[in-house]
Amino acid sequence: MSRKVFLSVLGTGNYSKCVYGKDSFKSVPTRYIQRATLDYLQNVEPWTENDAAFILTTQQAFRIHWLPFTTDEKNDCTVLFGLKDELDNQNYSFNCQQVDIPLGNNEKELWEIFETAFNLLEEGDDVYFDLTHAFRYQPMLMLVLGNYAKFLKHIKVRHISYGNYDGRDKDTGVAPINDLLPLSQLQDWTFAIAEYLEDGHSRRMMNLTKEELTPLLKETETRNTAAPLRKLSNALHDMCSEMEMCRGLKVVDGSTVQNLNRLINEIDNVVIPTMKPLLQRVQSDISDFSTKRDVRNMLAAARWCFDRQQYQQSITFLEEGVISSFCELCNIPIDDENKRGVVNSAFAITAFHIPEEQWTVKIENLPLLRSVIAAPSLEDKNLVKAYSQVVELRNDYNHCGMREKAGSYQKMVNKIDKAINSLSSLLFDDKASHNEDFAPQVFLNISNHPLEHWSEEQSTAAKQYGELKEMPFPEIAPSLSSEEIAEMAAEYYNMIVDRFGNSNLTVHIMGEMTFTYQLVSLLKERDIRCVASTTKRDVVEQGDKKISTFRFFSFREY
Repeated sequence: MSRKVFLSVLGTGNYSKCVYGKDSFKSVPTRYIQRATLDYLQNVEPWTENDAAFILTTQQAFRIHWLPFTTDEKNDCTVLFGLKDELDNQNYSFNCQQVDIPLGNNEKELWEIFETAFNLLEEGDDVYFDLTHAFRYQPMLMLVLGNYAKFLKHIKVRHISYGNYDGRDKDTGVAPINDLLPLSQLQDWTFAIAEYLEDGHSRRMMNLTKEELTPLLKETETRNTAAPLRKLSNALHDMCSEMEMCRGLKVVDGSTVQNLNRLINEIDNVVIPTMKPLLQRVQSDISDFSTKRDVRNMLAAARWCFDRQQYQQSITFLEEGVISSFCELCNIPIDDENKRGVVNSAFAITAFHIPEEQWTVKIENLPLLRSVIAAPSLEDKNLVKAYSQVVELRNDYNHCGMREKAGSYQKMVNKIDKAINSLSSLLFDDKASHNEDFAPQVFLNISNHPLEHWSEEQSTAAKQYGELKEMPFPEIAPSLSSEEIAEMAAEYYNMIVDRFGNSNLTVHIMGEMTFTYQLVSLLKERDIRCVASTTKRDVVEQGDKKISTFRFFSFREY
């Protein structure tokens, strides 16, 4: 059974007696919120001898409030109990221990406080924080400590309290014990939803559903708000599972996305109200999917997986999405494995111009094969080329790159990205604006020779690559290190990609050799064509002198 641990910081203020309350509980009059909170926690659920309470004190707090001390008000000396006496008199079944901490006046002392508190916790503890007397940065420190210990020691934060002395009821004088646990819970749910949005994983959310919502589902007061959140969590888990395991028929069906949208729209009250914007982010994330049956959901899934670096799933959805689209076009059930193979063969025959005598399909499938090959959409060479590249990507991925011409990581990523955009636009006109194959051709000059000084011959040759643009070649100081050159090249690379993308772009780059090498390497990694000018040297003798002139000859690719 998990150990319950109460953790609180004792301050140095002039605390007055007060009755603290939460729900139906009311404490005895006390100057110390720690005693009131521990009494409240005992009232909710008994603690045992295995549990513990730790009170962190600076030397000043120890002297003023942990031990008994004497007040002198107009020479009327009164001895007041310190917190130690109040806790001892309660005869708790568990141990209450004072722990020394520094003031935290500098970074070293701050980390010492953090380490001291962390070392008090054990694996799997249920932790109850009190932040009432925490000084300046200490509330944030305790929240960070909670998240840190959740990861390293698998603790569970069960309660975060704040004794609101200034918020006393005007009639009864009772000060509320505010529950700040929703702040920690919001962090947990934020991390869980961020994990889904960034990585496509739902494990953290499912764990939260089990740990935090299950108790709420047992209570009548919270059941109606907790149940929809649990259903939503389960629906997100279904979505992630379908993507992770490439469940194409479910993705095409659209029912999971439809269910997600419905559940988000129906949640009027959630356990943590500030979670609503997070759920809206989830809804925005799935906006590219149709909530009805639609084969385009396969390409939406390819993009969804790509954005979360699930590249193998992205390639699979991409290839099978094209086949599914053509099955629909030819009135073939998309779950007919045999006929899907025929469609796949049609693409291969078209892409590689395989003569009919070399076709390997069964005789009974020949009519269907010829029908698919004759489909107007298959006449698009760009589509066939893009699809064949996807097949090559899938083969490279599935065979672990164990081949002579295996692509590098970044080349693979860039090609998947380009294939998604190209196939989406080629198959579905409403996304044509994203098709990189239709982007304007650009010839970008980065050299110490501006375009205005080029010969007509060189300008004419450059225009064959596209519209002429230029960026100045940077000044390279001889004192720069290799690392500084690499950083400068990376900056230029980012400027080029941000401005022009990488489709139909040719970069003419000539200048300082180490910078040129670094930039060309980055550009070619993204499959951007890079060229240099070649010239022909003409020599004319004038008396005893030889005069050389250089005339543009051609562009040569790096």
